[in-house]
Amino acid sequence: GGKLTTFRLIALDALKHAAPLLPGWHDALQPAPIFGFTQPLPDHLCSEFGIDAQRRQRLQGRYGKHAVALLAAAQPAELELIAGTETHWAELRWTARTEAVMHLEDLLLRRTR
Repeated sequence: GGKLTTFRLIALDALKHAAPLLPGWHDALQPAPIFGFTQPLPDHLCSEFGIDAQRRQRLQGRYGKHAVALLAAAQPAELELIAGTETHWAELRWTARTEAVMHLEDLLLRRTR
């Protein structure tokens, strides 16, 4: 797994070993996706913004629970794809506002996938 997956497993293992020292703690944690979305993008939003099934899945996979807020904050023209990419203009604005972007190349090379 990746770093976050590995860290979670290490943390759970440490908690299991420390359980005798943690009164009342029990291992009731279930496996869960790290970046899973909590709810799918509503059909009415996808229809309103012209988001097809493939773009919907991509936005949900990339932004998780924040996908709805990204769409709600987008201007209609920002939902066009940037030529030659699968990235919407709205994603650049969203990322610039919500991530620790310091330089343009950070936004373009590291914050958009």
